[in-house]
Amino acid sequence: MHVQSKRTRFITRLLILLLITLVVAVPTAYMAAPHVRRWQHIRWLTSDDLLKRQQGLMYVSAHAEADEGTLLGAVGRLEIEDPTNFLQIVWALQAATRWQRAFIPDDAWLRWNALMADDPDTEAGSLVAQRLADLQDLAGEPRVIGLLQKLLERDAADVRYNALCAASELAMSAEDREAYAAMISGMTLDSEPMIARHAWLFSYYLGLPIKDGPTWLTETVTEIERPLESDQTYGLDAIDALLRSPSAPLRDVGCMLALRDLDDATLDTLIPTLLGDEQPEAVWSGAILSGMTGTHDETLDKRIVNETDWLTDRMLWLGLWMRGDKHNGDTSPELLLAHPDIPRTTVMLALMHRQGPRGMEALLNPRGEPAADLVELLEDYGWWRVLNHYLPDGAPRWRPGGDAQRDALMTDLLRDWYLVHRHRLTQAGSTK
Repeated sequence: MHVQSKRTRFITRLLILLLITLVVAVPTAYMAAPHVRRWQHIRWLTSDDLLKRQQGLMYVSAHAEADEGTLLGAVGRLEIEDPTNFLQIVWALQAATRWQRAFIPDDAWLRWNALMADDPDTEAGSLVAQRLADLQDLAGEPRVIGLLQKLLERDAADVRYNALCAASELAMSAEDREAYAAMISGMTLDSEPMIARHAWLFSYYLGLPIKDGPTWLTETVTEIERPLESDQTYGLDAIDALLRSPSAPLRDVGCMLALRDLDDATLDTLIPTLLGDEQPEAVWSGAILSGMTGTHDETLDKRIVNETDWLTDRMLWLGLWMRGDKHNGDTSPELLLAHPDIPRTTVMLALMHRQGPRGMEALLNPRGEPAADLVELLEDYGWWRVLNHYLPDGAPRWRPGGDAQRDALMTDLLRDWYLVHRHRLTQAGSTK
């Protein structure tokens, strides 16, 4: 009886222990299963078994966006030597919207761009150049310089031009600009006249030697360093007519002239009058003038509280934003630029006022083609008054009244100046 009792107790303890183990093990296994599954699929990313590799790539495509562990695991596998396998992982991360520089180490990012630079497609080469221009923190990295030099030797003029622009953007961020200076100076001899023209302009803005430059460059430097002729002064009636114009560019010019030509007392009366008007265009001008002057906060706040029209509400909000107010700040000015009903030029004015030259990005589009109506805006509508007001010291000013050739040159001057200083201007504007 005694032996049987001991055996019974032993079996009972064993059963209890097994039960406890089961109770602990089952949830643990359940919790660990996703981690094991993830680990397994990450390993398969570089498997020689193409079926398993495909399963791993599909797993990353589906989970890397929401699961940081999957993202980190896939990024770790980018060290694979096989370029085809490397690009497969890149594509999986692209599908998960995680192939962005914020998530990718510099080595992998540069390797990807190097592989893309080998693609003979013109658009691919141009995109590589533009991505390199964003690597301001790696401006001194030999691989970045080497890639740009390679792109500058491509047959396609578009690729060479984009590489030249990238080199000009990066030059200001490099501690040692010698390599960039050599690249840019070398492109002044390019067989494509347009590229050589921009190389000379970049050289000028970077302070590189231009004493042996073409005659047109010397004449250009002389022209842009000559003081601008004074603009005529406008009275209240003419300005008020502009402020009520159905044309947004003319209203913008009216705001600038009001700020320039009207005394404080007249402005102090004009702004609340506009904000209280029944004509929408007048209200919009009042909102922008309130933002430009930083006055009549209470009048603007009161008007926006009672506003029912969406477009007028947005324009009132834009005036609030110009003075730094975050009221109703659910829409950024940059997003407003994409809305077809919003006066685009007025948003650009607001951006320049709040963010300085950084706001000129939308106007000048320095990495793309200039807007087809840019010269018309500056010349025919007189918007050069707005642009020149916000240009900093040392920037070229638009000179009205020129012919088509000079207008084209002024466009190049402004866009190339902006590209050279783009990173500095963007950094300064982002603090506002």
